[in-house]
Amino acid sequence: MKFMVTRTSLLGREKCPVEGAKRERFVRIDERTANDPKKIPAHKGTDGDWYEKGSNHRVEKGHIKRDFEDEAWFVELGSLEDLLNFVEKNGEVVVGWSMWNSGIRSLEIYDDYRE
Repeated sequence: MKFMVTRTSLLGREKCPVEGAKRERFVRIDERTANDPKKIPAHKGTDGDWYEKGSNHRVEKGHIKRDFEDEAWFVELGSLEDLLNFVEKNGEVVVGWSMWNSGIRSLEIYDDYRE
């Protein structure tokens, strides 16, 4: 199973968070909690540049969304044993879904405080 992998102590996705991770392209989804870009306060009643950037502009469940091509670090783990070995080697891990695309599983190496 493929996971996007990040490290709490690293800001951004530029540096490799763990040995063996590979840089791969993925679709980052920009989602806003409004059904129209004109309702975003920073756009002040206009659509800003919402439709000029990104692709696949849409409304889903009352939220506007658009897609961007991006890159991040990924690891492939084939079994629960592989995951447990990953945790043993790298420390505490938060398993979840990527904040950039809810269809991508993620592992965050939790090596620093965040909240």
